[in-house]
Amino acid sequence: MTAPKLRPIRDIHAPAAAQQPRKRRSWKLPVSGYLSQRWVQAGVLLVVVFAGVVFARNYLRTRDQMVYNDPSKLAAKIGQFLELPTDEPPTLATVKDVNKLRGQAFFKNAQDGDKVLIFTKSGKAVLYRPATQKVIEFTPINLSAPSK
Repeated sequence: MTAPKLRPIRDIHAPAAAQQPRKRRSWKLPVSGYLSQRWVQAGVLLVVVFAGVVFARNYLRTRDQMVYNDPSKLAAKIGQFLELPTDEPPTLATVKDVNKLRGQAFFKNAQDGDKVLIFTKSGKAVLYRPATQKVIEFTPINLSAPSK
């Protein structure tokens, strides 16, 4: 019977010259030329900036829509510069078709998309335009049923 052949053990304490140095990975793009790489980097930067702008616009638009669709938040926003009743929650309506409302004096300057806050107990109504963030009309109202 013959003795098995032994393989030499790699010496972990061998001098560095004996071991092969590891190659560093390069993060360069597979584009030739310095100027070509700069164009690719500028393009990537442009895409990132564009994506950031789109995200910020959508975030701000969604945040504004949340404010304009919640009656209490909208009343708080308008209440910063106009005295509104605080003892009752407002009712919110949106002007969808201004042509149907043209005969009423309250809606003479209304546009589609305007918001109407109605305070039934105190008998007040506010016409607010979210696009310009301005109160268009403020008037007392009478919501009681007509007597026969």
